[in-house]
Parts: sequence; structure tokens; C-alpha cells
Amino acid sequence: TIALAIRGQGTPDIATSRFNSAVAALNSVDGSVKKIIAFSAYADLSTNGAAIPSSIAYVAYDTEAGITPSLELADLNSSVNNFATSVHSLGKSMVWTPQYLMFNNSSDLSATLSQVEIVVYQSQKRLKDTTSGYNYTLDMKERFNAAKTAKPSVLFMLQNWVGTDGATPSEIITAFNDLLGFFDI
Repeated sequence: TIALAIRGQGTPDIATSRFNSAVAALNSVDGSVKKIIAFSAYADLSTNGAAIPSSIAYVAYDTEAGITPSLELADLNSSVNNFATSVHSLGKSMVWTPQYLMFNNSSDLSATLSQVEIVVYQSQKRLKDTTSGYNYTLDMKERFNAAKTAKPSVLFMLQNWVGTDGATPSEIITAFNDLLGFFDI
């Protein structure tokens, strides 16, 4: 279960109420569910990290153009590692949820993933890509293999949303079935 405490487009930081709302949503979930809170900027983790309850085991760094500060995106390897260092200092596990281009264009994936336990690859905009010659299944297998080559222990997960660029539930199910063995659950 993931709750987002991320910035809006062009928002300088998250409001305390947004963080509190995300924590409340996660606290309302009972059982042995893994709970993840996601931030889109290092400053927001710095401001709110100490207030993350012990019931939340994972902290995600959601790197996306328009919501993650451009300075952080300019040196993504360093930003992911700085974020991970802070996450680990809180006794939490690190999740990186990059927009697909952030992952694909990483100059040194081994360095970027060195402190990451889980990658949640945002593939929803790629699923319905109709660019000539593009093959979603082959592309996702390549991304999985790149992650596992860079860091064999990293868990690699795919993010898809029903309705994003017209994706239907059956298209997402078919995509996942075609990729069995090329993502972790």
C-alpha cells in the first residue's frame, strides 16, 4: 500500500496536512501489508522524516519532471543516494519510483541503485506507446535486466494505472502475464 506525500506541479513543498493525510491513510490499513510513503523531494523527507510512524517500513523517492526539484533531477545518482542515506538513517527501506526516462537515462545505474532496495518503474505511459517499432514487453524485460545487472538484489516492480493513456484492465493484465519472471512481487 502506497500513500503519496508528493508535491503538485510547481509546488515549492508539501503541506503538513498532505503528509498527515498520507500517514493517516496508511495507518487505516490493517494487517501484514507493506506500507510505503512517497515523497518527491529531498526537502520534504528532511522536514517530515522524523514523523514517519514505525508501522511504515518503506520510504519512496518519486522522481518526476515537474514535481521533483530540477536541481535534484540534474544529478539524479547523487540525489537518489542522498535520499537513501536519509531513509536508512530512519531505519526504513528505500524505494525509488522513477518516471521511466529517469531510469532509462541514468548515467550509472549501478551507482543509482547502490542503496535502493526496490525500484517501482513507472511504465504506465509506455504501455500504450504506439511509436513505430516500440515493443512494451521487450522494453520492460530490458529494464528488468538492467536493474538486476546493476544490483542483483534489487526488487523490480512495474507501475501501471488503469485509464492512463487509455490502458484497460485487460491490457494491463496481458502485459503483466507477458512479463512473468521479469518483475518482482
